[in-house]
Amino acid sequence: MKPKITLERIIFIAVIIFLLSQWFSNWQNYRLSKDTISGLNSEIKKYQLDNGQLVSSKQSAILTAKQFREQIANSDKTIKELTSKFSKIKSVTKTVTNTRIDTIVMNYTDSIPCVFERKDAIFHDHYSLAYKSTQHGVEITDLAIPDSIVMVSGYKRKWFLGRKTQTFDITHSNPFVEEETIQHIEIQEKKRFYQTDVFKIGVGLIGGFLIAK
Repeated sequence: MKPKITLERIIFIAVIIFLLSQWFSNWQNYRLSKDTISGLNSEIKKYQLDNGQLVSSKQSAILTAKQFREQIANSDKTIKELTSKFSKIKSVTKTVTNTRIDTIVMNYTDSIPCVFERKDAIFHDHYSLAYKSTQHGVEITDLAIPDSIVMVSGYKRKWFLGRKTQTFDITHSNPFVEEETIQHIEIQEKKRFYQTDVFKIGVGLIGGFLIAK
C-alpha cells in the first residue's frame, strides 16, 4: 500500500527540514564566530626555514561577507576600494612591514683633501634615515622603510553576466615598492561523490520519502 501524502505530512516534513536548517545555520555561525575571534586575537609566530629565512605565521580569521563588510572593509578605505573590484572575494590579507637597516658605510677610495663632518636626518612619509658625511665617506644609520600591503584573492567579471576570472591583486602603501613578479596558486581538491549537489539532493529526496512513509 502506497503511503498517503496528506497536507499534515507535508507540513510536518517542512517543519523538520526548517528546524534542521536553522540548527545547522546556528552551528555554523557559532563556529564562524569562534574562529573569527580566535583568528583576530592570535599572535604572530616566527620560525625559520632550513635556509635560515624567517617566516611569520598567524591563524586565519573566518568571516561571512556581511561580517567582513561591517568589521573590516568599512573601516579601511584601501581594502574597501580594492575588494569592490571583485564580484566574489575568497580571501583578504593585510600586513604591515617596516624594513630597518642599522648601518650602511660607504668609504671613499681616496679621501677628500679637506677635513669636515656633517650630520643630518631625513624624515619622509615613506622612509627615514640619519647620515654622517666626512672626508672619508658616508655613513647611513637608522634606515627605515615602512609599508602596508593588502592582498585580495577572488573572482572578477568584466560585466554583470561576463565570464568569471580568478584573480589575485596586491597593493603597497609605499609608492617606492612595486611587484616584479607575482605567482599565486590556488589548490583545488577534487570533490568526492558525497560532496556533490546531485548526491545531496538525492539524500534529501530519499529522506523526505522515508519521513512521509
